[in-house]
Order: sequence, then structure tokens, then C-alpha cells
Amino acid sequence: MARISVITKGRWASAQRRIFIPVFRKRITIVVLAALFLTSNALAQSALFGSIDDPTERVSVSKWRHRSTVEFGGGFSLVGPQWYTAAVGDFTSTTPKTFLHLSSLVRTGLYGAYKPDTDEAYDVLRMVETAKYQSSGNRVYARIGPLDRTRLGSGHLVSFFSTDAARDNRTVGLETRLSNPVFTFDFFAERLSAHALVGSRLTVKPFGETSGTSTVLSTLEIGTSVVRDRRTPLRDKGPFDASEADIRVQVYRTGGFQFFPYVSFARIADYGQGLSFGADVENDNFADVARLHFRLALHYNSSDFQSGYYGAFYTVNSHRAEIQNESGVGSAGFALREIERGNSIETEFRLLIFERFELWYAFMRYHGVQELSEYHLRLWLRTNRFVVSIGQDRRGLVGFRSLFNSLGDENRMSFNFDYRVFQALWIKINANYTYVKLPESRNSLPQFIVQRRFNPMIVLRYPTTSR
Repeated sequence: MARISVITKGRWASAQRRIFIPVFRKRITIVVLAALFLTSNALAQSALFGSIDDPTERVSVSKWRHRSTVEFGGGFSLVGPQWYTAAVGDFTSTTPKTFLHLSSLVRTGLYGAYKPDTDEAYDVLRMVETAKYQSSGNRVYARIGPLDRTRLGSGHLVSFFSTDAARDNRTVGLETRLSNPVFTFDFFAERLSAHALVGSRLTVKPFGETSGTSTVLSTLEIGTSVVRDRRTPLRDKGPFDASEADIRVQVYRTGGFQFFPYVSFARIADYGQGLSFGADVENDNFADVARLHFRLALHYNSSDFQSGYYGAFYTVNSHRAEIQNESGVGSAGFALREIERGNSIETEFRLLIFERFELWYAFMRYHGVQELSEYHLRLWLRTNRFVVSIGQDRRGLVGFRSLFNSLGDENRMSFNFDYRVFQALWIKINANYTYVKLPESRNSLPQFIVQRRFNPMIVLRYPTTSR
């Protein structure tokens, strides 16, 4: 399996620096000005950018509906092998344009308090689960809080990015979108700091304001993305670590369903590159009750490249950290330099029934000699009596049947169940697989291992209506 030649890489990187960077900077200036001064309403944009369409963080759909809830209670908490008693406090506020969720959990046991809950000043900021602003028409969107489903464009570089993989070390990040009929600018940051992973994307619809009958050109979208890890860059020099360019166009529409084929090229500087061909089938408002999305795509990757490299496990298993395997003598997964050339088939399906139900399934089936298949699931259901949510991210898989094998070392999972017993009395159960940082590592990279947690709680919630 031949590797991409050093000469070819050098010429491509040089061409990018001379052409791509100046153009991108100019477009950033244009999009910010356009988002601030254009008065026309924004057209429908991808709902798969971060938590812009997360049903658990939905702003109020009625202009007159403002709602706040407060809850407090206690119970038990199992962290690894140790049981603790726990106290929890929670506040949620919803308005037509904002959503705020603050939460705090403190634990103590026979051997004293659980130190990661209160051992640093940053724990105060970690109380912010979500602080979101979303204007009518979604022209302006901004969110502060731990990231869990951040994606840029088709997700060729950034897909299901999370800052919550290691719960005790989670960071409060930022994601924002500015849009109008021609330009859309997306930006995310791993944390509110200059030293963090950041990514930005500019999408241009050059014929978006074409009047009269709709044409194929009026739906044409051209997008560029760049990613840079300012905390631990992949390379010492250069303005960014990875870049992506893609083209997307609607070629067919019927009954609210839209068919969007696309092509995307992504490159990790000084490493490898990938080419993706795919198509999305979308319906943003099916019978006024649901939103649908389906994707099928083919990925052709060189060595030293992985689709969605900046993903759910990036903060614990990448070039800047590693997951220790169960044997304790090695690391899980593959380093970027170890990845061989291969192909993948991506399938994705999302069904959102407004304010009631979400099912989001994504599977990247890798065809090669290495175990590089990847799986994501988001499931949420709300009734007047209970709320249940399940989230899972897995890597190191082979085919679909490997989902039923042992969970492995590259596995994140959360289960949340809220049940109203009567009036203000609720039972809350939380169980998850997270990662904990080891105090010592065998090399210069921070090391993490899987840790299981279980939190059964009894709380009082006011007012007594379900969220």
C-alpha cells in the first residue's frame, strides 16, 4: 500500500498557503459583515451543526411562553469502585430566544469528599451545562457549554466532536453560527481560551438570492473549513492543522423531500487526505411534526488520514492523549501515522419529532485490514411522565455485527432517566461510561482509562410540570 509521496505533500501544502488562506480570510470578513447588516431572512441551513437543533435544549416555540424550573435533592453516586452520597442542584430557564441550564453535583464518602467536584476554580464554570441564544429564523446562534455533537459541514473532519469524554476534565466550549441567504459562518472552540481546538467554516450560496423560479444553481453551496489545535498542534508551523473543501447542490425536490449530492475533499496537513462522495435526503418539516435526514456516502482515504478525526474521542485518544487498553500495557486504537489506506461507507439516519422524540444513528463502516469502523447513537423520548435519553459513541469496530460484541476501550455511553412519582417528586437515574485521567503516564502523553458511573437520585422539582 503506497504512501503519498513527500514531494506531492509539500507542493500541495505550499499551494494551500499561497491560495487558500488569503481567500479564506477575505471570506471571513465578508460573512461577518453580511450577517450583521443584511436584513433578509436566512434560508434553511443544516440542522446538524452542533446543538442548534438538540431537542433537550430547545428554546420556547411560543413568544409568550417563558418557563423556569428549579430542582434539588440527593442520593448516591458510584464512581469506579467507590460509593458516595451526593447532593444535586439544577436550574433551567427557557424563553423564545434563550435556553439556560445550570447544574451542580457534589459527593462525599467514607474517605472524604470527591475532590474533582471542587478542586479547582474552573469547576464553577463547569456548572454551565448550556447557555444558548437562538434568534428567530436561526440567523444568529450561539451556545456555551460542554460540546457533544459538534460537526462542520459534512463531518469529513469534525463530526460528533465532544469535550465531555472525560467528565471530570470536561471543558466549557463555544459554538456559533451567523447566516443569511448567501453566507453561513460556523465556528467552534473547545474551551473559552486562546489555547484550545478551534474550527471554522464558511459556506457560500453564490446564487442564493436568485429571484423567480428555483434552479439548480440557486441551491449550489460551496464550503471551506479549517481546524487548528492551539493547545497541542499537529505541526509546529502553519496557520491550521487540517482543511476541507466541499460542494453541495439540490438536484431533486418532491413533497418537501430534498436530494443533495455532495463531494468533499479533506486534508490533515503533513499527514494524509481523503475524498468523499455522498448524498443527503432531507425534509426539514414533514407534516409539521418531524424532521428527517438520511445520508449515504463513500470515503476514499490515503494513509495517515481518518474521516472525522476531530470527533467524540479526540480529547482522550488522538495525537495529544491516549486511552490505555484493558491489559494496561498499550493504548487503544491507532495513532494517525499508523492508519493505512482504505475505504469506508457512511450511513446516517436522523428522525426528530418536535419536542417529543429523537433518533440519530450514524455508522462509518471501514473496509480495510484495521478496526477503524465508528458508530454513534442519540436517542431521546419525552412524555408527561418521564424523560429518557441514551447516547453512545464507539470506535475500534469492524462490521455492524461487532456492535454486539464486548464494548471495548473506545466506548462512551450515557443513560438518563427522569420519572415523576407524583407532583414535584422525581426519581433521576444517570449511568455512563466516561474516562478518567491517570495520575502517571508511561510517556509524555496524558493517559485515560474507562470509568463506570451510576447516580440514582431523588429530587424535588418546581414548578411540577415536565420539561
